[in-house]
Amino acid sequence: MSSSARSSSDTVKTRNIYSPLIGRRGEISMLEDALADTVATRIPHVITVVGSPGVGKSRLVREFLADVRSRDESVAVHMSHCNEDEPPLGVVRRLMRTRFGLLEGGNAANNQTLLRQQVEAVLGDRRITDFLHFLGAFLGVDMPDSPITSVVSEEPEQFRQLGRNVLRRFLEFDAEAKPLLIVLEDFQWAHEDSLELIQYLVKTMREVPVLLIIVARPQLITRSPTWMEGQGESIRFDLGPLSYDQATELVRSLLKPTGTPPEEMVEAAVELAGGSPYLLEQMVRSYFRSGALKNNPKGSWDVDLSKLDAAQLPLSVDDAINARISSLTTTENNLLEMAATIGGVFAEGALVALTRCEVAPPKYWSKNDEDRLRVRETLEHLIDRDYLLQLPDSTVPGDTEYAFKHNLEREGLQRFTSKNLLRRYHLVIAQWLELKVGDNLDEHAELIAQHYEKGGAPTEAARFFLLAGDHARKRLAVTRAREDYRHGLELLGETDVRLRVDTLSKYGEACLLAGSPEGAVEAFEELRALAYKLDLKPRAALAHLQIGRACRQLGQLAPAMRHLDAAMALYETNDDKLGASACLEEMGAIHWLRGNYRAGEHVAQEALETRRQLGEETAVARGLNGLAVIFRDSQRYDEAAQAFEQALALRRAIEDQRGIADTLLHLGGVEGLRGNNARAVQLWNEALTIAQAQGDRASEANLLTCLGSAHYRSGATKEAVTLLEKAKRIASNLGDRLLEADTLRSLAKARALHGDLKAAHDDLSRAIQAFYQAESKPHLGVALRTMGEVLAMGDWPDKPDMDAGKMFEQAARVFEELGNDLELARTFSTHADHLARGETAETPQVAQHVQRLRDRARSLLERRQSVSLTPVRP
Repeated sequence: MSSSARSSSDTVKTRNIYSPLIGRRGEISMLEDALADTVATRIPHVITVVGSPGVGKSRLVREFLADVRSRDESVAVHMSHCNEDEPPLGVVRRLMRTRFGLLEGGNAANNQTLLRQQVEAVLGDRRITDFLHFLGAFLGVDMPDSPITSVVSEEPEQFRQLGRNVLRRFLEFDAEAKPLLIVLEDFQWAHEDSLELIQYLVKTMREVPVLLIIVARPQLITRSPTWMEGQGESIRFDLGPLSYDQATELVRSLLKPTGTPPEEMVEAAVELAGGSPYLLEQMVRSYFRSGALKNNPKGSWDVDLSKLDAAQLPLSVDDAINARISSLTTTENNLLEMAATIGGVFAEGALVALTRCEVAPPKYWSKNDEDRLRVRETLEHLIDRDYLLQLPDSTVPGDTEYAFKHNLEREGLQRFTSKNLLRRYHLVIAQWLELKVGDNLDEHAELIAQHYEKGGAPTEAARFFLLAGDHARKRLAVTRAREDYRHGLELLGETDVRLRVDTLSKYGEACLLAGSPEGAVEAFEELRALAYKLDLKPRAALAHLQIGRACRQLGQLAPAMRHLDAAMALYETNDDKLGASACLEEMGAIHWLRGNYRAGEHVAQEALETRRQLGEETAVARGLNGLAVIFRDSQRYDEAAQAFEQALALRRAIEDQRGIADTLLHLGGVEGLRGNNARAVQLWNEALTIAQAQGDRASEANLLTCLGSAHYRSGATKEAVTLLEKAKRIASNLGDRLLEADTLRSLAKARALHGDLKAAHDDLSRAIQAFYQAESKPHLGVALRTMGEVLAMGDWPDKPDMDAGKMFEQAARVFEELGNDLELARTFSTHADHLARGETAETPQVAQHVQRLRDRARSLLERRQSVSLTPVRP
C-alpha cells in the first residue's frame, strides 16, 4: 500500500495527545527555589538540566516557565535555542534579538531605532552610544559609529573584552530593573565561543537577580566535563526516566478520554516505554494505529482490546522516531524534509519556494496561489498530527513561521533525506534568502553562504563568506571575520586572483587583530609571493610590514626587523609616507623590547612627526603614549608626564574613553614616581570612574590596586586593605591569574603594614606560586622582595627557614638575570635597610655588607638606563 493511500487511522488527529507533567515535582521545586533565591539574594544562579533525548527536559522547563509567567509578571523571561552546526555566538545573538524584539530580515533603520529606544529605557540618562555600538555587534545590527570605534578597531582583544563587558553590564542594568530568567535549550550544540561567553558572563556578573537555565543532552558534559564547576550558585541535575508508578500515572492521564483506562492497555504501555515520556506518547498513538483506540463523535475514545496485541512500540526512541516518520504521507514527508533542511524554525515562504524547485511554472500565475494554499493545508494537517507548532509571531516580515514540536523528529528527517535532495534544497534556500532579505544582505551573508556551500555552489558560498567577513570586520567582530575570510579563501580557489589578493590582506589583518600572529604570517607570506609574482610593490610592502608586526608579537625580533627594513624600502620607493611611518612605529617597538631606548625614542619621534603631518589624531595619541612609556622606562619622568598629558588631551578630544582611562593609569604611575602622590590618586580615581562606567573589570582591578598601594604608602593601611581585597575579588572572578597575583602582592604589603603578618605571608606565598607558574620573572622578583620585607617585619620562631635575607638574594638573582638594573638597585637598597635595622648592624662584617649593597645600588642608579622590560608597580 502506498503512503498516499494509508488508512485514516494513520492520519488521525492527535493534537490532544499531550503528556501532562508527572513525576517531576522535585525538579520543579528546585527551579522554583532557585528563582526565589535569585530574587531574594540578588545573586546570579545557574541550573543545568541534563537528560537523554525524549526524557522530558524541554517539557519540564516550559511547564515551569508557564507557571512563572502566569503568577509573576515582575520576572522577565527570555529564551533561545541552539541548532546543529551552530555559528559562533549564534545562541547569544538569538537571545538578545528576542530580548529586543528585533526581526530577522527586518528594516535596518527600524531595528536601529528599536534597539536605541529599548537601551535608553534600561540605561536612562547613562551614556548609551558605546552600549549601542557593542550590543549592535552581538545582534548583527549596524549602529552609527561611536567615538570609540576608530580607536579600538586596531585593538581587537580590547574590543572583544569591552564588548563582553558591555553585554554583561547591560544584562546587569536590565536585571536591576526586573529580575531576569534566561533559558538556553539544546545547549549541547552551542559553539565553543558561546560556551566560553556564557561562563564568562556568569563568572563576572555583579550581584543582580539573574537565573540562567541551561537545557542540554549529556554531550554537553562530555564536551565540557567541568561545565560551570566553581561558578558560584550553580547546580546541575540529571533528568532520568520516570519510575514505574510515575509512568503508570502518566499513561492513565493520557488515556483519560477512554473514561476508565483498561489496566491491560496501561500495563502494556508502561512495560514497552521504559519510563520515557516521549515513548509513552508514541504508545498511545500506536493504539490508534492498531485500532485499539478510536475517536467517536462525542469527542471521547472507544476501546477495542481485541486489537491491543497489534499495538507495538519500537524498542528505542530512535525506533519510535522512525515509526513516526514512516507514518507520514508522501506529501507530508517531503514537506517536513524541506522544513528540516531550513531548521528547527522555518518560514512558510521558504517552504513554498522549495516545493516549486522541481515544478515547471504555470503559464499564468493565479491570484489564488494554489501551491501556497496546498502547503498551508499540509502544515495545518501536520499541526493536527502533533508534528509542528505554529508560532504566534514571525521574525520574517509578512510571513508565518512554524517549529517542530520534537526536535528529535527533525533530526530523524534529516538523516533520511538523500544527499542529492539536501543539496538541491540548500541551494534553493540560499537563493530565496539572497533575494528575500533585500537591503540586509550583509547581515544574512553567513547563513546564505552556509546554504550555498551545502548546496554544492562553492564559488557563491565563497562570495558570501567574504561578504560576511567584511560585515563582521565592520562590526569589529574580528574573530568571526577571520573565520569567514579563512573559509571563503578555502572555497574561492586560485582563479579569481584580484579577489584572492584583497581577501588575503583582510584575512591577515583579521588574524593580527584576533591575536593569531601565526595565521597572519601564513596569509601575508602568500600575499607576498603573489605580489612578487605579479609585480605589485604596494602589496608586497604591506605584506612585509604585517609579517614584521606578526613576528614582533611572536617575539621573533630579528626576522621582524628584516621584514620591516624590506617594507620601508618599498614604501620609500613608492613615496608612501603613511606606510613608512607605520614601519618606523614598529621598529621603535622592537628597539624598546630590546632595551635600546635611545634608538626606540629616535624612530618613535620620527614616526610621530610623520603622523602629525598627515593629521592622524588617533595614531598620534597612540604614538605619544608609546613614546611616553619609553621616557618613563628611561627614568625621564618629566618628559614622560608631558607626553602622557598630550596623549590624554587628544584622547579627550576624540572621546576615546578606553584610551583616556589607559593614559590616566600610566600618567598616575609617573606622578607617583615623581613623588606627586595626591595627583596620582586624583588621576587614578578619574580613570576608575571611567572603567566602571565602561564595565571594564580588569582596568577596575588594576586601578583599585594602584589606589590601594597609594593608601598604604600614605599610612592608611585599613583603607588600603579594603580597596585591595575588592581588587582581588574582581581579578579572581575574571580568572586573570597574573592580575590576581599582583593584587595579592599589594594586599600582602598592606596587611603587613597593618600588622597582620601571617595573612600577608599567606597572600605572598600564593602570589609567588602564581608568578612561578606564569613564568613572569619581573613580577616574581618584586614578589620575592616584598616577601623579604614582610619577613623582616616580624619574628618567625616556628619557621626558622623564613629568612628575609634569602628572599632579597633570590629577588636580586631574578633581576640580575633580566638585566633590570632599576629593580635590582631597589632590591639592594631594601636589603641594606633591613640589615641596617638588625641587631648585628654594628658588627664590622654586617656594616661592610650594608655599604657594599648601597654602593652597588648607587652605581646602578647612576647609569640611569636599562630598566625592566615589563614594568611593575614598586
